Order: sequence, then structure tokens, then C-alpha cells
Amino acid sequence: MVETGSKSKEMPEKDVPLPSSPDRELVEGNAIKIYPFSIDKLCEDNARYWFHAMEKQLKLQYCWQAIKYYEDVGDREYAAVLGRNEKWFRTDLKADAIIEHGLNPQTVLEVKLQPNSGRKWEYLKQRFLKSSNTRKAMKLMRMANWTWDEQRMNEIGAFREVMEMAQEFIEMNGSTTVEVKELALLWYLRGLGNKYATLRDMLMGSDAKLTPEYVLSRVENTMQMRSESTEKASRAHHAEKGIKCFACGKTGHRARICLSKQDDDDASTDEGKRQDGPGGRKGRNKKSNRFSKQKGKSAKEGGSTVGDDDGYDEEYSARAIEITSDEATLERAMPMSEYRDEWAKYIIEGAHRTRMDPSKWCFDSGATSMCTGNRSIFEYLDETSRGHLIIASGTKMPIMGRGIVRFDLPNGSTARLGRVVYVPGLAENLLSLEALHMAGFESIGSKGGYVLRKNGKVVAHGKREGRTTYMHSVKHVNALFTGPGAAKRLQYARMALSADEQTRKKQELIHRRLGHAGRKRFNTCVEYMELDELKLGKRDQLLHDNCEVCVKAKKVKKQSHAPVPRARKPLERVYMDFWGPNREGMGQEKYYLSLIDDCTRFSWIFIKIDRRAESVIHTLDSWLRQVERQSGKVLLVIRTDNAADTEWRGGAI
Repeated sequence: MVETGSKSKEMPEKDVPLPSSPDRELVEGNAIKIYPFSIDKLCEDNARYWFHAMEKQLKLQYCWQAIKYYEDVGDREYAAVLGRNEKWFRTDLKADAIIEHGLNPQTVLEVKLQPNSGRKWEYLKQRFLKSSNTRKAMKLMRMANWTWDEQRMNEIGAFREVMEMAQEFIEMNGSTTVEVKELALLWYLRGLGNKYATLRDMLMGSDAKLTPEYVLSRVENTMQMRSESTEKASRAHHAEKGIKCFACGKTGHRARICLSKQDDDDASTDEGKRQDGPGGRKGRNKKSNRFSKQKGKSAKEGGSTVGDDDGYDEEYSARAIEITSDEATLERAMPMSEYRDEWAKYIIEGAHRTRMDPSKWCFDSGATSMCTGNRSIFEYLDETSRGHLIIASGTKMPIMGRGIVRFDLPNGSTARLGRVVYVPGLAENLLSLEALHMAGFESIGSKGGYVLRKNGKVVAHGKREGRTTYMHSVKHVNALFTGPGAAKRLQYARMALSADEQTRKKQELIHRRLGHAGRKRFNTCVEYMELDELKLGKRDQLLHDNCEVCVKAKKVKKQSHAPVPRARKPLERVYMDFWGPNREGMGQEKYYLSLIDDCTRFSWIFIKIDRRAESVIHTLDSWLRQVERQSGKVLLVIRTDNAADTEWRGGAI
């Protein structure tokens, strides 16, 4: 014994594999059949009841032992048992089928990759019993604010209520322990207040695991976005301070509030007279005259005399269309006619200063025409087409022509556009989405920009830059070219948009009060009411075409009055009608089924006791075999009256 022990000490140590545990004995028995077995589909609202009812059903079918076996031995060992033991495999498969019976199709597809019923049961508990962060926070808040209501329950009832709340929270959390860090994060998000309400609702409503790093990164991103918006507002405020007046040349104010353009008092007038020389201008126009001479001199020399004129010109032309809130406030300080005249001069003078990029075409959903202020990109221009363009500020800008433009895009491709309006002084090339829609194009907007489609195919892309989307590429040079047909449809669209809104509202009101009358009755009634201006013409759109009540109520009245050609052969077309119920006669029959051949007008009548699908299908099957053998023809079409009680029969046939 001693010698053997010494030899064993000299041998190197090795890992000895443990023997595999024997398979657990499966208890088999006659399953208790409960028919029918019905259970609501699993969702978060009925999760507690669903798991209770499903566990009971699994026990009745001797399948619960598969779930318990998985919980005892784990995933790997249980998978090995299923691979070598056919009885356990059949029991697991049965449990899997029972579980999927209580799931909706979407959840079934979600858990179909789980290898066995134990894994599937565990996944469903994690998915539905462990609620979102918001529910856990609300449950904790309710538990923290709980107090005993003496009028509603006694001490024993209060204890039971608290324990029920605790059990509900355990099922929500998935375990009996609560992570202190996660709890702190929940209360931190709740305490941020309304300033971060969107971020709080997004984080607490998600099923993502809350970690300090994740929450802090999202809060920092929100802070950075807020700081950027504040910085932009500050830069805009400073830029407003740096605006230069083109009347006197000074910074800090605009031309319409310049003191040099206002009537001076007597002292100012006298001072101006003393300073005037021979040939000079007097009063308020003196500075304007000196500034005009300076501008003319710089124009002749082909250069700029002031060092910061370039920045001034860019700021001047960039603001050719939009009016800020400060400008709207200042607008009220002067008459509207004087303001518009001055603004028109401002636009026209800016036309000579603007430096437009011909490759930049901005997508504009409010523009009714494609517009540009760059004449150099026109390959054809009809200068006889004149008019005025009213911009957002209400100013009328002159239209000096209409034609076809050709330009290069940022990606290097070339594009052509038709029916483009030439408006001198326009600071941006506008690509009208309305004109493209009338030409048959479809626009799809997203965070990245726009996609234009024609007949289901992509023809152009727009790329977003900041808050504006510019055209980036086209499929070919004439992809967006619109012809005369599109121009005609655009003209009709403008006529419809320019209709009197008040007249349309009156027509809709009278249409509803007259019981949703049609065109003829509507015109007759408004004639009696001496409101001829509200009559509907032949080209006007019918009121009931846009009225939801008329569309729903008069849909069945739209009938096809074209005669149906009569069948030429027997059984080519058979009309079927199922009528009833009627009062009982001598027997119990209440219904009858009629079949009429369109060619021969031969009829078959079958008296029926009920309207069950099996009975009707049996009758039709027997009749069909009989008539096809008698006539030697094959039934082609069965027509019904589209009644609800014949839809399922037509599908069954």
C-alpha cells in the first residue's frame, strides 16, 4: 500500500473527466384533454395571467416537466438530453407547440430561433414580465408614496397590498434585487424636469439597459445641441448689429430708418446750408448724393473704394427674399406703400451685386414656378413673357422673361429645366416642387434630402445642406425637363389656387345644409336664394367629390348602365341568389337558392332549411355535376349581386 502511494505521488496530475449524470426519468401518463383550449395572445397587459394559465395547461398535458428540467440542468445539458432521448424530445416539442398556440404571429417569428421550449419560455418571461424603465419607475414611486388608508382596509389588508405591489415589481424587474445605480439613474432622469422631457420619455420608455455612460452621453448630446442653437442665435444677433445702411454708409441700422432720409429740423437744415458748396445737394439728400457719387465712381473704375463692400454686398443680396422678425417690427414704423417702394429699390440694386452659384438649385415647396436671377444659364429666353413675382414679404419683383436653362450640378452632371422664370435680383435658384408634381413627378423627402421619381423610377436626387435641400444629381440631362403639357396643367393649378376661398367655404356650407345636394339641385337652390355667384360651372369641381359623407353615401349609386351581352352557350354565365329568411310554412324551410342560366333562361330553385356553408356547397356541388352531364358543357362564370352573404360562398366555390 505504501509503495503504491509513492508511485501515485510521482505521477503528474491530470484532469479527470466527470461522468455525465444519468437522464432524469420521464413521467408519462394519459394527458388530460381540455377541448377547446383557448387563451388570449400574449402581450404586456395580460402577461401575468397568460403565464399562469399557460403553466397550468402545460402541467395538464405533462409538459411542464420539460420546462423545469431545462431550469435545473441548463441549456447545454438539456440540449444533449434532447439529442439522445426521443421521449424528452417529443415532450419538448409538445410543450413548444402549446406555447406557440398562445402567441401572435409576430411573436412566433420573434422566438422561432429558440432551440427548445425551455429557452423559449425563459425568453418570453424576460421579454414580457421585465417591463420598461418607465413602468418600474412608476411602480417604485407608488411604493415610496404608499400610506395606509384606515377607511379602506385594516392592517392585514394593508400588508397584503404592500406584498402584492412588491410581487408585481419583482415580476417587472425580473429578479428580487434592484441595481442601486439603475435606480439612481431612474430618479435622475425623473428629476431633470420639463427641460429634458423628450429625452427622459425616450430613455425611460425604451427597453435598453440604462448605464451611467449611456445616460450621460445622451444628456451631453442634448446639452451640445442646445448650446449650438444658442450660439447660432447669438451670432445672428451680432450679425444684425453689423448690418450696413446703403443710404449713408454707416453700420448699425437699415436704410428705411436712416436719419438722413427723414425731415431735419430747422437747426439741421441751417447747418446743412452752411456746409453746402456750389453745385451740392441740400438737406437730407446731401449724404445720399455723396454716397451715390462714390458708388458711381467705384463702378466706373471697376473696383471698390471701401474695404468691406464685399461683405456688405453678400449680406445685402443674401437677404433679398426673407424678412426677419426685427424687420417686421420696423415695418410698422413707416407707411406700407413707402416701405414697399424702398424694398423694391433694395431688391433691384441687389440684383447687380448678387453672386449666384448656378449649380445651386434649392427645393422649394411654396414656389409655383422655377425661378432664377442668373441670366447667363439661359440657353433660350423669351423676353416678351413679362409679369410680377410676389415673394414672401409681399413685394412684387419684375419677371423679365421665361425660357430654358442649362447648368452643371455639384456632382458634375448637366441638367436642363423648362418654363424657368427670369427674375433679376432673386438671390436663390428655386426648384418648384409644385411644378414638378403637376408634371407627373413624385417627391419623397427624408433627413438626407429629396428623391424625385417619374413613373416609379428615380430620376434625380437632392442633398440636404443644413436646413436647405439642393439638387445634387440627375439621371440624364432632360430628366426634369417639363414640356408644354406640364405648363398647361400648371396654369390650371394656378387658376384653382387663386379661387376665392370665401366662396368655396360658402358653397361647402350650403352643400351640407341642403343635405349634400348634387350640382343640378345645388344650382337650382342657390338660384332661388338669389346667390348666383355661388353656382357651380361645368368645369368647376363637384362638391361631393371632396365630401367624405358624399363619397361614402353615394358610392353604391354609381352603376354601370352599359348592357351586358347575353351568353351564347348554356352554362356560360349563371346568376345565383340566396334569399331569406321567410316565415315558416308547412315545413321548416326558410330560405331558397335560385340559379338562372343566362343563355336559356332555365331556372333551378332549391328550398333550404338554413344558410350554413356546408349545406349550400353540397347543393351547388350536386347541381353542378348534374347540369354539366346533361348539357355536355362546363360552367364558366357564376355571378352574384355582391351581397355580404354570398361573398364567402363565391370564395368557397
